[in-house]
Amino acid sequence: MRTDPAGVQSREELDSFYDCADPWDYDETPDDAARVARLLSALPRRSYERTLDIGCGNGFVTAHLPGREIVAVDLSHKAIAHATRRVPSTDDRKVSFLARSLFELNPDELGTFDLVVITGVLYPQYIGAAFSVATQAIRRLLANDAIVACVHIDEWNAHRLPLTTLHVSIDRYREFFHRLEIFQAVA
Repeated sequence: MRTDPAGVQSREELDSFYDCADPWDYDETPDDAARVARLLSALPRRSYERTLDIGCGNGFVTAHLPGREIVAVDLSHKAIAHATRRVPSTDDRKVSFLARSLFELNPDELGTFDLVVITGVLYPQYIGAAFSVATQAIRRLLANDAIVACVHIDEWNAHRLPLTTLHVSIDRYREFFHRLEIFQAVA
């Protein structure tokens, strides 16, 4: 997959990847069901009002997240179209989807969230070398005492968020290892 001069994949490239509804084969791979179960079991047991899913892709993880209101974002318009079909709003929770970059998320427009889930986004091919900028973009979206869950292939992401760590686990995921980190934004 080609990248722009800064090494970051373009929206067009990601849209092309999402020509099919499940390009990663999440629905067919037992490792993906297991990683969602690990994520959900690691979250602190509490009521979540507003959840932000950064890098929602086709909505595979979004469909399982807690929260009365869920805002799910992905750079790819096609991924958002697949996710919208997969995860409808219900009487108990409102789900909305936005085709945006992490760097385009504005707390003045979106508000803040008490749960933020970031799955497979904090890699150089998606954010370039802008980890510090990404960290600040995430922090601006956090409510007091918010929980942040990061799930990334460990070999591809050496960065750690500067928040209070509540949980870290590394588990086998396909041919890789997934690092699951749960943080709390302490005021």
